[in-house]
Amino acid sequence: YLLLVAAIIIAAYLTFAHYNSSALLCPDKGIINCESVITSKFSTIFGIPISLLAVIFFLSAFPIIKRKDSSLIFIWSVIGIAAFFYSVGGMFILNEICIYCSLLDIIILLLIFLINNKKIKK
Repeated sequence: YLLLVAAIIIAAYLTFAHYNSSALLCPDKGIINCESVITSKFSTIFGIPISLLAVIFFLSAFPIIKRKDSSLIFIWSVIGIAAFFYSVGGMFILNEICIYCSLLDIIILLLIFLINNKKIKK
């Protein structure tokens, strides 16, 4: 659960920073440029910040873990993998990296592994 809580905090912070870039603590020059990434055309879907969708995604893991429904776990995992590739692909196209986004990408993969291998107990 600690990884989920960390992911929710990071995603909420990125959502806040999406609307208030002065709150972002990250380099803004060179390849590491969080502000450029979280305000790029890849940072929203239908006007909704990806980071807000990430908060919802990570919050949804709690009831899924509790129910231990393999179909829901599979769907959640597929969405997580798609989000991972979307994030990495966007940063690759932009040729810029958001440290926080990359951390969330790693957490997504860890959670998928742990949840699918039943390492997270309810």
